[in-house]
Amino acid sequence: HNKLTALPAEIMDCGNLQVLIFSDNELTEFPIEVGFIKTLRELHAADNRMALFIADITRWNALEVLDLSGNLLPSLPAAIGWLPALEELNVMNMPTLRIPESVLQ
Repeated sequence: HNKLTALPAEIMDCGNLQVLIFSDNELTEFPIEVGFIKTLRELHAADNRMALFIADITRWNALEVLDLSGNLLPSLPAAIGWLPALEELNVMNMPTLRIPESVLQ
C-alpha cells in the first residue's frame, strides 16, 4: 500500500533475493528489472494496475509462486508455462486475461 508506480532499477542487483512482494501498489507495467533476478522463489505482484508484461522471465528457474491476481494484463508471456519450478500461479480477478496454451499444459 505504498502507491509505488515503479521499482528501482537497482532491484536487479539483489543477487540473493528469494521473495519479492510489491502487491497493492500502482504499477502499470511489470518491471523489466525483476526478470533479471535469477534467485526468486516467490513473486507477489497482485492488485496493481499492470497492463503490460514484457519482462524476460526465462531466468526464473527457481520460481515456485507467481501471484499476478487483480491486474489488468490482457495476456501472460508463454514462457510462464516453461518455468521448471513453478507450482502456483494466481491470476484470479483478471477478466480480460488470455492464458497461453503453454501455461495450460
